[in-house]
Amino acid sequence: MVVSVSDFRTLIDSNPAEREVQRFLQTNRHLLIDFAPSRSAKIVRQFPLGQDFLADFAFVHTDSGGNYLRFLELESPKHRLFNLDDSFSRGFNVAVQQIHDWLGWCRGHQDYLIEMIRPLLGFLKSEKIYFSGVLVIGRRGELLNNRRRQERFESRQSQGSFRIRIYDGFAEHLEADSPLIKRGNWCPPLYAYQKRGFVEIASSSHTV
Repeated sequence: MVVSVSDFRTLIDSNPAEREVQRFLQTNRHLLIDFAPSRSAKIVRQFPLGQDFLADFAFVHTDSGGNYLRFLELESPKHRLFNLDDSFSRGFNVAVQQIHDWLGWCRGHQDYLIEMIRPLLGFLKSEKIYFSGVLVIGRRGELLNNRRRQERFESRQSQGSFRIRIYDGFAEHLEADSPLIKRGNWCPPLYAYQKRGFVEIASSSHTV
């Protein structure tokens, strides 16, 4: 079965729960191409950060410049961004704080994370490690005036190693990558973390 960008748009237009989006992208991980720091990145689902945090997905990559961990948090497309008075919703603020907590935890546990990802990546070309996070949440329809769009959302959208995306932008970037997706140029291995180690998850049939 061909899973395309239009299939993803159909999904998000159905107002799915967060878990539905996670399952869909886990099965069709070629659609995560826009979040990977490199085409050689490996994806880990439910990446643990100590005892307290669990990222939906992590993209793990190494090169001569260092080792890279990019965390992806997926909230539901139907998740509200704003209250009626144009202030950010409590749910939005909680999701943003969660990413900041992850990155703060990583900064305090760099040696631990280097040793954690070493078996996954094999030989590390550097002992440096860099962290970033992406939150995907909500729909463009909520950005209905300049105050929400420019003064609020765009001012929070990119903060150093942390970016916020809405699902419409996610789908549009996929459409731009559509030729690569159709050629099947990127379908990275998927791993789970079990008993202090990474286990590759058997791929389902992947046809694009």
